[in-house]
Amino acid sequence: MRRHLHSRIFVTRSDTGHEQFNFSEIGGALVAAGLYNAYHPSSDRTVGNMLSSWVWQVGYDTVFIVVREFWPDVRRKFSRASRASK
Repeated sequence: MRRHLHSRIFVTRSDTGHEQFNFSEIGGALVAAGLYNAYHPSSDRTVGNMLSSWVWQVGYDTVFIVVREFWPDVRRKFSRASRASK
């Protein structure tokens, strides 16, 4: 299943198991970026700033998914190394 990890931000599985565009991730990040932008001074409330926030949010989500996926392997690798050095 790891071979599909990179696509889970943009493509996900539907309730029936078929692949589909991940509207909830992309749309949710866009709404979050819009809300984040709404609390800035009016001079900073630009489409460019909102899209920049959206790209950063999707990037953070991607990194989080990768870390969550591989953290057990990393932890296991380092715990073996620390036990071997004792």
